[in-house]
Amino acid sequence: MGNRETGMWLPLEKEAIKKQAWSAQDDVDVFLSDSKRSIEKMRVLVDQMTEDWSEYADEIEEAPEDSVGVYVKMAMMKLSQRHGVYLDLMNEILMNQSNELEQAKLNNSKLQKLQKMDASL
Repeated sequence: MGNRETGMWLPLEKEAIKKQAWSAQDDVDVFLSDSKRSIEKMRVLVDQMTEDWSEYADEIEEAPEDSVGVYVKMAMMKLSQRHGVYLDLMNEILMNQSNELEQAKLNNSKLQKLQKMDASL
């Protein structure tokens, strides 16, 4: 054990601060990794929405002239339902990211404080 009067406690305290800083840095790294995955999920959903539009556009284009209106209405209903689900998923992803961002801000603040403490010792 270190002795505060002789300053021998400094190496132990510095080591404890470094461990906390590493933990805080790991939390920030996890947030960044999760953010990349969330962006990729959103990209997949947007790609699926685009694919859905293309699929229905082809159906409408191939529809008999006297039935185009019916095909358009059906496509819009189906797209509305599907896209509602996609938008709900996107909203959930964004809400999770927002919560994780707040936690990352706290972790980053903690990391900066620990780095300052480490530098002052």
